[in-house]
Formats: sequence, structure tokens, C-alpha cells
Amino acid sequence: MNLADTLRQLPDDYQVVLRPKGGTISYSDSAAGWLTSNSDKELKNYDLVTNIVLPGDPEPGEFELSPGDLIFEIPLEVESIWGKGQESLWAVGEPLMIYGPTGIGKTTLAGRLLLSLIGVDPAELLDYPVQPIKPGRTVLYIAADRPRQAMRSLRRMVPPTAGSILRERLVIEHMRQIWASDTDPTMMHRAAIQANADIVFIDSSKDLAGGPLKDEGPAKALMDSIQICIANNVDVAMLHHPRKATQDSGTKRELDLDDVYGSAWLTAGAGSVLLVDGKPGTGEFKFEQLKAPATFVDPQEVVVDYETGELTKNTIRDLEQFLQGIGTPISVSEAVAHQYGMPAEDVDYSSARYRKMARRLDSLAENGKVSKTGANPRKYQWTGGFTVILGGEHGN
Repeated sequence: MNLADTLRQLPDDYQVVLRPKGGTISYSDSAAGWLTSNSDKELKNYDLVTNIVLPGDPEPGEFELSPGDLIFEIPLEVESIWGKGQESLWAVGEPLMIYGPTGIGKTTLAGRLLLSLIGVDPAELLDYPVQPIKPGRTVLYIAADRPRQAMRSLRRMVPPTAGSILRERLVIEHMRQIWASDTDPTMMHRAAIQANADIVFIDSSKDLAGGPLKDEGPAKALMDSIQICIANNVDVAMLHHPRKATQDSGTKRELDLDDVYGSAWLTAGAGSVLLVDGKPGTGEFKFEQLKAPATFVDPQEVVVDYETGELTKNTIRDLEQFLQGIGTPISVSEAVAHQYGMPAEDVDYSSARYRKMARRLDSLAENGKVSKTGANPRKYQWTGGFTVILGGEHGN
């Protein structure tokens, strides 16, 4: 059966996605619309993208059921879009949230990640590998928050010679509209199909829902839309911001998962949450992973070149190297103070940073790299040997 005959068997308003043969961009219209605007001969120049169930055909299975030994097909090591080994900043099949106040560097970080994905930048960002998209595929960038400003930010990072790559591998959607509603949770996935995209970038999440994300309904609708993409092998990254009360408060304090604006659906549905925080206009930000698919990545201090959008590490506070170098027992609060560049007396014992550091130190103790002494406060001392650098080679 040819494509025209298939379309004639569908209801007039049945939405159908077609792609020109040999093309990378797909187009959506109703079955009646395709038949009205194209002859049978012209329709032969298109490939069908939509999975169509014709009247009278058996319905596909309601559930996707597999035998239990399916678990052996799942690798123990996390498969990352951005990351290495168990240190995954963005895992395949798990949404990424880049979160932080306005004017710090979220869009710049997202732009650099996007350019690495499409092959304009090297396949590495902040010393972590980036897995580029497959040949012939694209990244769909939904520029919903100040799209012209976002595109200016992206343009400063791109050499003029990159035009052909941008044309072939990046699709920008900049019409502000409701992308996520409980009545149509498939809109984002349909756009990804039309763009032939493996990855969707959302800038930003607050602009896509049909209501405030602090309300359960719009937040759940957004995450349902994202999860439909994930279920169909389209990965998603979104930019997000803190609660307004946090941004407007007179006293600066560390941000955490609890400060993410909106319903708990948002962070619960994300596989990785990255915090970009700092003081606007300083040219620096702190980059911290608040939620991780596996092992947490160490916090980083990043320098931003505002003219070019270049990002470079300022300081890497490696915990194990610090424990080796200090040679004496330290408390959890002292380790937090080192890791985040703050006075030990300012460490909040009830904070997530403190709890996370305690878990990391206990993990090092379980692996025999540190010993634990005392109880209040408990202290940790390096016992795992020392790294010697000889001509660029490392050995213990």
C-alpha cells in the first residue's frame, strides 16, 4: 500500500508526521491536509515517521512486558551523555536540570554543552566527555525564555565557519506557546520527531507549562511531556531557577534541592540536578551536582569569558588529594570548608552539603582509604597511600 492510500484510510484530523526522503527535518499535518496539498505522486517523495494503526488492524500491546533476565542487558556502569564512568553529569534516559539564579551562567553552560553535542565544540566540557549526537540527527532547542537574548548568547560562542553544522544539526523553536498540558502531553515529542532530534533543550522550564510550576498540575504535565520523550529515546535537558524568595533574600546562603522553584515533581523526575551559583557580573560561578545518577561529581569553580562564552576551571578541590596533603585527621565540617572554599565555622551541620560530605568520607573509610577516629566530632585521616607524579605518570 502506498502512502496516499494509507492516508485515505485515516480520519481527516489524524495527525501524521512525514519526512522528505533523504531529509533530516520532518513535518506534521492532518491526513486530509497532506492529501489536499499533495498529489499521490508528490507523496512518494516522503517517508512516514508516525507509527500508524489503521482501522481494523490489531491494537499494539497495552504493556511492554519482558522476562526478568532483561536486567542482565542493563550495563552496571552508567551510560552518560556528559560524564565518565560512574561520575555522570547527564545519564542517557534521565532528564538533566541545570538550575540557578538569573545572570550567573546557566545559558552559557547549556550553550557550551549543546555545541559539544552537535560537534561545533570539542566533545568535552569542564574535563568531562560529551557524547555527540548521531550523524543525521539534531538537537531541538526550545528557546522560550527571551529567545533573542539566548540566541545572541549562543552566537558569541560560534565561529562563522560553523554555519553548515548549525544548519544540519541544530533546530531552534522560538514561538512561545504551551508545550506541556494534561490534555496534550505528546507535543514536545511530536516536535522532536519533526526536528529529527535525539535531544531536546528546554530554555526554560517555567515558560513551557500552562500554569505556575509550583502547582501540581502544570508541574506534572511538564514532567509527563519530558517522560514521553525519554520513553521514545529522546533525551531532555532543562534550564530552571530557584524560588523567588531565595533570589530576593538579603542574605546569601547556599542553594539546595529544596530551593528549586516549583513542585517536587520537577526534581523527582530529574536524573541529575546541576547548580550554577555565584554573584552576577563577577565572571565566575560555582558548579555543583545536587542530584546524581551514580557517584556525585566534585564541585568546581568556573571562570566565564563574557565576550566569547569560554568556560575554564578555576580550582579543582580534589578531596582525596586534599586528605593526602594535609596528613592529619579532619572533621566533616573541615572537609566541607575545603571543598566549597568557606570558613569551617560557617558550615551548616544540617545542610545537604554536610550530609553528602559525611557519606563520601564514610565511603572512603569503607574502601580502606581513610581511618575514622573519635565520635564528636568524628575525624578522618588518609591511609590509602600517596600519589607520586613522575613525568606525567601517576602511581601509588
